[in-house]
Amino acid sequence: MASSISNPDIEQDDARWGMTPEQLATHPMVFADGLLDGRVFVVSGGGSGMGKAMTFLLARLGARVMICGRRENKLAETAGQVK
Repeated sequence: MASSISNPDIEQDDARWGMTPEQLATHPMVFADGLLDGRVFVVSGGGSGMGKAMTFLLARLGARVMICGRRENKLAETAGQVK
């Protein structure tokens, strides 16, 4: 069985592996608006994948979110997409 090794420096289309930023920002959720108002979270790996999804969700719930990760360009991209 052949396997491939992904290169983290190659940009991946968000829609290929998950939701687009627009979908992450608007997808229905079961949590109450403002649930995390006044809370602060740190998300490791917040520039892509599950970390990016968590960043969007926490921000949508009213939290202040700090993200960290290995690729500054991905972090800056995510930070610019989250409202």
